[in-house]
Amino acid sequence: MSERPVQRKLAAILAADMVGFSRQMQADEVRTLSGVLGHAYRYAGRFDEALEILSDYNRQSPGFGLVDIILTYSYMGQGDKACQYIEALLEARPDFTVEAWTKTQNCIDPARLKRDQLALINAGLE
Repeated sequence: MSERPVQRKLAAILAADMVGFSRQMQADEVRTLSGVLGHAYRYAGRFDEALEILSDYNRQSPGFGLVDIILTYSYMGQGDKACQYIEALLEARPDFTVEAWTKTQNCIDPARLKRDQLALINAGLE
């Protein structure tokens, strides 16, 4: 496959992602940025800061900071706390699956996404 079609496909993906992000920002800028910031702190290994931001994000948007909270506790080696949040996640989002969640992630690092998938599965999610 030539480079040109791949570049076009990547540009289309980026454009679609920006449209979705812009829509979220219009709906609620502060809440959207809280989710993004909490996610970034988790990726940076700043777990305590991530938990603070994500807990607040979850209070504002019930069910939507929980996956990152579960991942954060998993990476901290606190599986018991991760399990507590799994119950809350499944109560707020009973149809949640790791497979469906994976399709919503905009992670450019496939290895990181795979680690996150495995962490969720190891924590007890399907």
